[in-house]
Amino acid sequence: MAFRDASNPIKVVAETIKARVFGASVVGLDRDSHFLTVRRACELESLLPDAKVVDFSRVMWEMRQIKSPLELACLEVAAEICGRAAAAAFDAARAGIN
Repeated sequence: MAFRDASNPIKVVAETIKARVFGASVVGLDRDSHFLTVRRACELESLLPDAKVVDFSRVMWEMRQIKSPLELACLEVAAEICGRAAAAAFDAARAGIN
């Protein structure tokens, strides 16, 4: 789902849920998320008055523990890139260099 910088992402999510006819469904929230603040969670709940909002955090945590072969391959590539970037940064670090 995409939205403009000036858009309210919580409103976009609520509108998308309603447009897909899930506005009166059970909606799970990852309450352990670093990005879903208390304010945003409350806003989403108020924008979905007919939905039953439940804590989905434990399920999300358990799902994150299992990696597909593709996900593992992507993580390996990302780790290699991070390793090369860190090595280049250490090589470039000198007194007086920003």
